[in-house]
Amino acid sequence: MEPLKLCLATQLYHPHYAGGALRYRSYLPGLQRRGICTEVFTSTPSQERMAKFSRGTAVPELQSGQLLSVETDQNAPVYRVRLSDNRAWRRVMQFGQALVNFCQQPATRPDVVQFLPLPPWSVPALRQLRRQHLPLAYAYNLINSPPRRLAGRLQHLATRRLQFPLLDCIIVQSSVMAQTLREAGVNGRIEIIPNGVDTARFAPLAETAVPDRIRQALNIDPAAPVLIYVGAVEPRKGSDLLFAAWARLAPEFPAAHLVLVGPRLDQLDPMLAHFHQRLEALIQASGTQERVHFVGRVDDVAAYLQAADLFVFPSRREGLPNVVMEAMATGLPVVTTPFVGLSAELGVAGEQYLLAEHDAGELYERIRQVLLDDGLRARLGRNGRSWATAHLDIEMILDRYAALYFELAHR
Repeated sequence: MEPLKLCLATQLYHPHYAGGALRYRSYLPGLQRRGICTEVFTSTPSQERMAKFSRGTAVPELQSGQLLSVETDQNAPVYRVRLSDNRAWRRVMQFGQALVNFCQQPATRPDVVQFLPLPPWSVPALRQLRRQHLPLAYAYNLINSPPRRLAGRLQHLATRRLQFPLLDCIIVQSSVMAQTLREAGVNGRIEIIPNGVDTARFAPLAETAVPDRIRQALNIDPAAPVLIYVGAVEPRKGSDLLFAAWARLAPEFPAAHLVLVGPRLDQLDPMLAHFHQRLEALIQASGTQERVHFVGRVDDVAAYLQAADLFVFPSRREGLPNVVMEAMATGLPVVTTPFVGLSAELGVAGEQYLLAEHDAGELYERIRQVLLDDGLRARLGRNGRSWATAHLDIEMILDRYAALYFELAHR
């Protein structure tokens, strides 16, 4: 079978932070082994985004629409277009037109185009790509909350009704996400492909060199209980709920530590100033500043998971969260909340993970239950690891993606 050229279209890509793009970035080597050559088409971030996520990263002074020098990431070419620092809808229009021009060139014309985000105002680009007879796919990564204002709801409805019929396939991560789209009136093709996790990288460690190194760097005793959270510190992720539960837990477990891996949006986003103050007040009230560790973004999340004893995920709204799957694959017991988007693809509550309502008291009780019960902690860890290897292993998931891309290209 001849190789296939896939264009991954995403306005944000490494080294600029974007959760969905990070996941697909991890798929690149596996797709290449399956005969799929990926080219990434992306853009420079806005100044606002740079201030939040990309401090110290310079953007070359080029005219809007110009391509930067081609980069290479994991053997995949990365084409980055310079966008003006303008209103979001103008940036979307500029990105779409640049993508259309890119796909028209014989040297870079792909066999399939997959969008990660598909923001409003993408319809003109989608129509032009359809006229080029290019198969179009879209990875729907998050169940978004409906806009509050009437104008926003009307725009949301209009763009979805105009966008989705132009797509050959919408890829979702779970049955819940597929059901949400059907209930919203989407009648086109929907493929359910869960996120994949590298169960060889995210795995329990028999030796303790890596966990000891991480704990030593954070000044944590090797025998101390360690709770870990991975993700941005922001309201949607339930960071306030986590710290409220921690304030109750910390006095009862004076040796325990809380480690948070991910960007601190509460510090970087001025709109979250009050949220940041609330978090700081909770930490101060618990008197555990020396036992709460914000480590920011790290290259090796697996090492931090392997150094922990319990994974806590108090999110309010998700797709199919990779970090939960990675914790399960690592053999960590997981305590999570019934976030919007929780689905059977993650297993069964009480078997593969424990479920706590969106209440600080109940989250505290579930964490406490796991810390005090060695048998429960071991059982959840075993069950989570078994589920991840049987249902979510990245090699199986990549086979499904490859089959879909070849079908779309040769249909």
